[in-house]
Formats: sequence, structure tokens, C-alpha cells
Amino acid sequence: MLKAVLAGTLAALLCASCAQVAVRDNFDVVILDGRVMDPETGHDAVKNVGIKNGKIVAISSEPMQGEQVIEASGLVVAPGFIDLHHHAQDLLGYQLSAQDGVTTALELENGAFPVGAWYQMREGKAPINFGASVSHSIVRAVALTDLNRELLTGNTEADISLLQGQTDWMTRPSSPAERNRMQGLLREGLQEGGLGLGYHLATTPGADESEMLDFYKMSVEEDVANFVHIRSFGQVTPTESGREVIAAAKATGASIHVVHIASSGVWETPELLDVLYQGQQKGLDISTEIYPYTGAQSSLDDPRVSKESMETLGVDFGILELVTTGERLTAESFEYHKKHAEQRDLVAHIMDQGHVDAAVAHPMVMIGSDASGPVHPRGAGSFSKILGHYVRDQQSLTLMEALRKMTLMPAQRLESSVPQMKTRGRLQVGMAADITVFDPLTISDRATYADSAVPSIGVAHLLVGGEPVIRHHRLLEDAFPGQAIKRSAESAPLPIEVSSRLQHILDTAAEDKASKYPGAIFRIETPKGTWNGTSGVSNLETQSPIDPKAKFRAGSIIKPFITTVVLQLVEEGKLDLDDKLTDLLQPEVTEYFQHSDRITLKMLMNHTSGIGEWTEVLDKKLGNEYAFEGFQKRIWTESDLFEMAVEQGTNFEPGEAYRYNNTEYNLLGLIIESATGLSWRDNIRQRILARLELQDTLVPEPGDISMPGSYVSGYEAFNDVITDVAELDPSMAGAAGGHALVTNAKDLSIFIQALLKGTFFDNEDTLNAMLAGVDTGTEGRSYGLGLGRYTLPGGRYAYGHTGSTAGYASFVFHFPEQDITISSVVTADQGEAFSQFLIPSMAVISEHLQGQE
Repeated sequence: MLKAVLAGTLAALLCASCAQVAVRDNFDVVILDGRVMDPETGHDAVKNVGIKNGKIVAISSEPMQGEQVIEASGLVVAPGFIDLHHHAQDLLGYQLSAQDGVTTALELENGAFPVGAWYQMREGKAPINFGASVSHSIVRAVALTDLNRELLTGNTEADISLLQGQTDWMTRPSSPAERNRMQGLLREGLQEGGLGLGYHLATTPGADESEMLDFYKMSVEEDVANFVHIRSFGQVTPTESGREVIAAAKATGASIHVVHIASSGVWETPELLDVLYQGQQKGLDISTEIYPYTGAQSSLDDPRVSKESMETLGVDFGILELVTTGERLTAESFEYHKKHAEQRDLVAHIMDQGHVDAAVAHPMVMIGSDASGPVHPRGAGSFSKILGHYVRDQQSLTLMEALRKMTLMPAQRLESSVPQMKTRGRLQVGMAADITVFDPLTISDRATYADSAVPSIGVAHLLVGGEPVIRHHRLLEDAFPGQAIKRSAESAPLPIEVSSRLQHILDTAAEDKASKYPGAIFRIETPKGTWNGTSGVSNLETQSPIDPKAKFRAGSIIKPFITTVVLQLVEEGKLDLDDKLTDLLQPEVTEYFQHSDRITLKMLMNHTSGIGEWTEVLDKKLGNEYAFEGFQKRIWTESDLFEMAVEQGTNFEPGEAYRYNNTEYNLLGLIIESATGLSWRDNIRQRILARLELQDTLVPEPGDISMPGSYVSGYEAFNDVITDVAELDPSMAGAAGGHALVTNAKDLSIFIQALLKGTFFDNEDTLNAMLAGVDTGTEGRSYGLGLGRYTLPGGRYAYGHTGSTAGYASFVFHFPEQDITISSVVTADQGEAFSQFLIPSMAVISEHLQGQE
């Protein structure tokens, strides 16, 4: 049941290492003596930064020379700020954002359509990076009216004006035929580069829950996120709308980002945030953002601004401010201006300052401006206000926390479907040189409701793709290095003809009587697209379909997590690869094993120690001593496992051979705890899961047998009875794997790619040590430090890891020559049954890639 199918454990070098590189003197730009801060790695030190060809190529304390030199002493050097909620997609909007530290401004709430035309209008004309989602609103207008799409420009406001006051398309439900047309148009927008799907449900109440579920399901198929202005007061309460979002995410597996939490939640902001956060904690892909002002932009023409709305909110018209004059309105003056005013912009002071402050500090909430032109200060000052007011003055956020909310979190929100974002939001070697250099003592917002286009101060330098947009606090008005941020073919689904062939392979393998399994998930990421395949059912009793994002128990795939932590401790000087077991652990542990004074840390990681294996003894006991009911909740100690290892006996002298062994990793778990004072589980959480924000991955504590969120059940013939073994105590194998790692296919792909680009290490030699394999005795396979190499017929090779535990057989592989990542699970302990679809699937993918060259 727990036998290790790891003779072919694997690992890969995905891309050029992001670790330290040799310092050179031929940089295009160097930034000297700045406080370099990276929210992904936690790096915070005075360093020099070298930039060449638009990328960061060196971060070092060593001297540097370059064609351009930026003296940054006393300044913070940070990743460029990323704004996911930016409507002011024109030159003034971009320039105000640049002076606020923003290097990437994306229109994701309202979106655009036609998407291609929208991008074309901005190519070569933007000082900062730009991008848009596909507009559900415009697509709905095209599908439900006689609007001629040939007249559309991509300018959302201008295009809506073509409808000449028609409102039926906003308020009535759609027919099946109209939804089909909308789906076709939305997919067209995604193919043209749209970054996801954008909805404004406050203005399109006709898009009922049924319609939204259809589009959320489509977003899962397309592997993109949804950016949603939730339904507004007058339709439902904010909290009710939040619950609709959570129910939809749970039903479909969709990724949903709720825009401007405070102006959407108004008086219910704390309750709405709690609803969304609880959903995220349960494994749903939910996120949100805020702008740090208490006034919302509105208009005299907004149907939500009415006597009835004021009564619903329990406020009077005094919360409304006429932008042109600063006049606070009354019921009478509102009616007058509604009929006569030419300039119709309003500020609605509807948000509670305490609610805004709490949301800004909440760990779930990122920062977005909702920039909407020169009618509200948020477009000019949101990011500087965070750094000036909340970090420096109020000290409710640390500087690193604030940067994370403005850089890394927005990048991670998009990166699974937008590869360009994988190199943004970080300040590391190999990342795009989108960099904000600011003075933490002076950075401040200056825009007000009365004068909203006043630029912020404190941004000393701003680089976009390595080119300066701000130099010495001065905006360069003729600089236009901004790039189009698009959903590329790399992140799009594979063509239907390719995915159909892959699905046939998966279904055929499932039907093979020699390796029948209840269900399977199979994810392939390639340079030409991504495929999420499933086969079978999630649960035999309910016969429910499988969510491709469902969680499962990943068994020994935990081993590279363990060795990543160990090698970080080696870099920190707390461990050494040549340390002996007797130097690392107390005698009450080492006395279990012969040759403890000769077994090194490195031998434990590459399975050459020769100590006994406990799984073989446990397999025998399961058939004789344990019923499932007693075994399921039993909490195992390391002593229990070590005693079985001793019973199995020593295999060979230390270092003389290779034999895959789980006991070694139980020892590594204890070594981590001894070196850090924290459990190996806490080390994985802090050093890996938190850094990558792997929300669907967890390492449960002993006694916690639950499977949170969407998951697939695993099945095992326990005493000849097919048994659902998903809920089985995670102490069963401890740090060796078993049920100790809960994850999904997407998170495994993210982990292996991050590991192999050097994200977790300061020195590229550390990664090379992981990949240096010993001969396993099996043709085409070698094993490094928790990682190995696997060669398929035809010469294709991969690095990664497999995992087998009660009810589940899983793997994650990366093929560096083809740049393909594959992760999978079958919901039975099938040994090497995965090869039945791995090998033919690789042939299909390779054929497709060759045809695209």
C-alpha cells in the first residue's frame, strides 16, 4: 500500500538560474547602493543592481559599472508597482501612475472589446506597461442588441455610447443562443490577448447567477481569472453578493478577483471581506483589492445614486460632492444638478475610514487604484499614500508587507495564465527590469478631491523594461517603453484537436483492466498552451465529476520540499552536506541505526545510506494486524517507524549503493527540527508555501485527517474491500510523504518551476547539487538530492518526482528541452500505471510543438 514508486524520482532545470551571477562591468544600467527589497524572497539589503537588455542580470555588493548609473543611497529599490484596476488608460493616466511608482497598469474590471484594437491603440504610446481583460459588458451589448461590432473601437465608454441610451441589454436575462454568442466573443477576446474576463455586475444586473456560472465554467476551461464588480446595493446586499461569488467558485473551480472591496462592501466591508477570506482559507481561488480612500467616484447619471439608495444606505445627500465645485449636495440641489449640470462627476463619501484601514492591512487584500481619470485622487496617489500614510506615518504595514501587496500579489494573481507576470513583481536576477526607486522618507500622495491630477512625490527613478521613465524625480515626457501585457499562446489552452487526442489517451488508460483507477487529473503546460484533463469520477459513492483543480494526497512528492529546506539550511551555515548522523541527532535516535557515525546528510538525501526501510514491514502488518478503522486515525511517531526499519534490517554499507528509502526522510525531518527549533511542517509552510502563495497546498498536522475544499477521493483495497482512504492520518509516513502533503496539479507545477529556476537558493551551486544524480541501477534513471532524472523512450528526459501513498499515485515532471511541465494523479495506488499516458502524451505534445515551429 505504501510502497515507494520512486526509482524514477526526478528534478529539472526549468530556466536560467535566478541565483547570484558573476558581476560584470558592461551593464546598460546600474543602480548603486540602494536598499534592494524583494517581497518574494524577503531579501532586504543594501546592494547594487545590474541591468542589461531589459532584465536584471546581477544583484551584488560588488562594484558595478554601466552606461547609465543611478545613485540610490538612502532610497528603496523595489519591483515596479502593478495596478490591476486601472481605467485611465491614456497618456495622462499613465504618467500620473508612473509618478505614483506604477510600472504596469491593467484594465481588468471593465475590460475591453475588441481586445486586439484596444492593444493596437496603445502600442508604442505608453510610458508604462498596459493590458486589459475581455469586457463582458461590451460583449453582452453586442450579443443582446443590434450593435454593429464593426463600429467598436475598444474604447469602452465611447462604444457604449453607440447604444444611444438603450438599457435592455443590461437588465434582461440572456437566452441560450445569446450566451453561446457571448462565449464565442469572449473566447475571441482571450485569443487576442485578453488577460481574463471582466464584469461590472452593478451595471449589468441581467447577468444572473446562471449566466455567470456559464462564464465561470468557461474561464476554468480557458484557465483565466475573472475580475468582478459584484452586484450592488439595490440588487442585493454586498455580503449576499459575496456569498454568490463564493458559491460560484466552489461550484466551478473558477478564479475570481473581487474589485475594490471597500467601495463594493460599503457599510458591510468587514463582513464581505470575512466571507471572501473564509472562502480563500477553504482553498477557493479568491482575491480582492482596495484603494486607500473613503470616497467613491460616481455620477449624477448613476442609477444607484437616488433618493431610494440614500434611504437604503441610511445616509443623506450630504455624502455627495460635486467634483467641479466641491459642493456638498442636498436632496434639492441633487435634483437641480441632475437636470442642469454639464459636468456630472460626483465623489460619494460612503466608506468608513476604519473599514478602509482594516482592509488595507488585511493579508488577503492587495492594492489597486481604480484610476479613472482626473476626477478622483486615487489615480494619482493610491500607491504613494500606502507608503507614506500606512507604512511611514501610521505604521500599520511594514514596508515589505506594503510592497508585497503592490508587486508580488498582483503578479501572482495573473501569472498562471499570463507568463509575462512571472518575471514581474519581483526584484531578482532574471526578472524584467521594471523597477521603482523611491525615497521612503518623503514619498506621499498630493492629489485631493478638489485637485485630483496632482502627481505624487518621492519616486526618484522609474524604469520600465530597463528604460527610464522618471529620472531624478522628473517625468520624461517623451519616454514610451511600456509593453503590452497579454495572455499569450503559451498560456492559452491547447488546440481542441490536441486536447482531444490527449483526452483519448487518458480515457483509454483508465479503461485498461490492468490499471483501472476511479479517476485521474492530468495537467500539461507547454510553450504553446496548457491542458487540464480529467477522467473518471471524483468519488465512487457520489459519482461527482472531477475538478481539475481538486486537491489530492501527493505522497513522496514531499521529498523535494524536504530537501529544499535542508539545502537552505546548508546555505545558512546551520548544516553541512558532510555532517554525520551522530553529529545531527541525539543518541536515542541514532542508536536505531548501524553506521550512524558514517552516514552523512548527503547520503540521507540521495538514498545511499543503506539503512533499513520501514514500509516493507508496514505492508505486512496491514494485512495481519490492522483494520482500516483502527489504522485510519492512528498517530504514528518516528519511533514507530524506526522500529519497523530496524526490523527490516540494514541494506548495505553507507555510500556503497543506491536504494530508495523512506526512513532517511523521516530522519531529515528530525534534522530540520533540530537545526531550526521549528517542525519540518512549519519550515515548509514558511520557506516554500508562503513564499509561492500556494493556496491549494498544505501540510496538515498529525490528527488532522480532513481534506479541505475540492478534492478527489483515493481508493485502496484494504483487506480486500475497496475503501476511500482520502482521510487518513498524515503522520502515517511523516516527512517521508504518505498523506502528509495535500496539493493539486497546478501548485505542483508552480513549485517545481520555482525550485528549478533557483527561487529558493542564494547560490546556483546548490541547485546543481540537487541535480547531480547517482546511478539507481535502472536504465535511464538517476537520483540527486531529493530529485532525479528520468529518460523516456526516444531520448526525452525530465526532472521531477513521483509519489505513491494509500489511494493515490502522482507525479510532477519537467522536460527542459521541450519546456514542458506535467503533473498528474490517479486515485489509486497504481505504481507505474502513469506511464500508460505519460509516454504517448509526450509524443502528442512533441508532435504539436514541432508543427508550430
